[in-house]
Order: sequence, then C-alpha cells, then structure tokens
Amino acid sequence: MTKEQAIQMARDVLGGRYGDVVVLDTETTGFDIGAEMIEISAYHVQSGKTVSRLLRPASFVPESIERLTGITNKVLSVENDVFHYELEIKNFLNEKVWVGYNVSFDLRMIHQTFLIHSIKFPPVPVLMVDAMVLASNYFQVFNSVGGYKWFKLAEACERLGVAPEGQYHRSMADTMATYRVLDRIASAALDGDECHKKDMTNVTIQKREDTLYL
Repeated sequence: MTKEQAIQMARDVLGGRYGDVVVLDTETTGFDIGAEMIEISAYHVQSGKTVSRLLRPASFVPESIERLTGITNKVLSVENDVFHYELEIKNFLNEKVWVGYNVSFDLRMIHQTFLIHSIKFPPVPVLMVDAMVLASNYFQVFNSVGGYKWFKLAEACERLGVAPEGQYHRSMADTMATYRVLDRIASAALDGDECHKKDMTNVTIQKREDTLYL
C-alpha cells in the first residue's frame, strides 16, 4: 500500500464511507486464550459519544498487568463484571466499523471475555480497520527484513505530534490516541489533494470479523 492510499483510506473511514465508526481499545488480564478484558472504551466518531467501563474479571490480574495499566485487583473488586454491561457494549459496538490499534487483538479479547462469562452473541463488526497497519504504511520505514516497521501507539503518536489524553495503557486514553493518529493521517496532504481520484483498487476490504490488512 502506498502512503497516498493510507491517507485516502483514513479519510474514507473517518468520513463514514463504510458505515458508522467506533474507535476502541481494551485492557486485559494478559494475552493468551484465557485472558479477558478488565477495561473497555470506545468512541463513536459520528456522534462524538464515548463509553468506558472497568470490568471485574473472573480471574486475578497479574502484577505485571497491574504495573502496566495501574488497574489493580483491589480497584476491580468493586466493579461489575461484563455481564452487567452486556447490552451497553453490544449496542455501542455491534454492526459498526471497528478501528483499533492492533484491532484483531481487541476483537479476540471481547469474544473471549463473553465466552468466559457465558454470554452468547458477542458484538461483531461490519469491518475492522487496523490503525497500526495504516500507520506503518503511512510512515513507510523499512525494517531489517525489508518490510515496513510496526510502531507502538506511543511511537506513532510521537511521530505525528499527537499528545496523549491520559495514561497510555488505559483504554480511553489509547482509544482517543488511536483516533488522533487516524485523524492526523487523514489530514495529511495528497498530491493535488484530489482525494476521490486516488486508486484504491489494490486495497482489500474484508467484511465481518476480518481485519483490513493493507
């Protein structure tokens, strides 16, 4: 994917070309198949509405995650579990375009959490757009094996001049940072700025539970 195509895709997504957009992020107990969410946040681009919830997990949060996020077992012990917010999460996320930084991980964590808590029919996206992939194609910095380098969210923000709105590794701060990254890419100038004439024929749009890989 060219840098110009990355800019155009960011514009198309934020402009609602593919439907209503929610930017989201999760914080979790870990990364394996037994991990679940401890925090979820989302921003609905079209309305400007947000949702952010701490979630009491079925298992303990490891110390490493407590240090990374600042979310402790003590804090979560007085929170509701995901069952309490089932309808809110479904209504906010279901049948929307999901944008995230490594969004396939967020999808997996949402579905794992619903499964762990025996909740049927987790929310599903109509399309997933990975802001990390877009940022990589926008920056076009080569790695040691000849592909484009992946940038952490904080690194992408620094390169784009985006100031975090809170602490990284908290879901609302990371949600808004992801949105700002996409917005900065979308705001970059195209040659002649004939944005609607750019060739997007080589960009694969994959529906439902597939990420938009560029």
